[in-house]
Amino acid sequence: METIKLLKTRRSIRKFEQKKVEKDKLEKIVETARYAPTANNVQPWHLVVITEENKIQKLEEYIDQDKKFPACIAVFSDDVDHHLEDGSNVSTYILLTAKELGLGSCWIGSYGKPYTSKVGKLLDMPEKYKLISIITVGYPAENPHPEKKELDEVIHWETY
Repeated sequence: METIKLLKTRRSIRKFEQKKVEKDKLEKIVETARYAPTANNVQPWHLVVITEENKIQKLEEYIDQDKKFPACIAVFSDDVDHHLEDGSNVSTYILLTAKELGLGSCWIGSYGKPYTSKVGKLLDMPEKYKLISIITVGYPAENPHPEKKELDEVIHWETY
């Protein structure tokens, strides 16, 4: 897929088909995501792929957004100076790679939420790591086309 087209057509998918995501596709997502830019090449992330139904049900319960999904990737980071920026970069790579592979995704869990320690415990993640995001992955059961602002509404040259 052409890069600009990929960037312009990726959407948050909140409804998924009742179909498992193949392990090789999930590995391809993580393989690609590890190339995300990071401050000083620290690469502080730890990516946990979750496909077990009981863990997914727990995550759905913790996040409490009425989401149902076949797989997700939790992005954790070492506690470094730019953990939020680095974790956001790798999260974006996950979202874009999923689209490239014909999958849908949605960034549903986030940094600083009250459930982050529960998620860490569920996934046996040492407390020293920070949860940056939880990204659902699956085969889309919807094709949303939300309105986007026009260029002249968002671009400012030199000053606001």
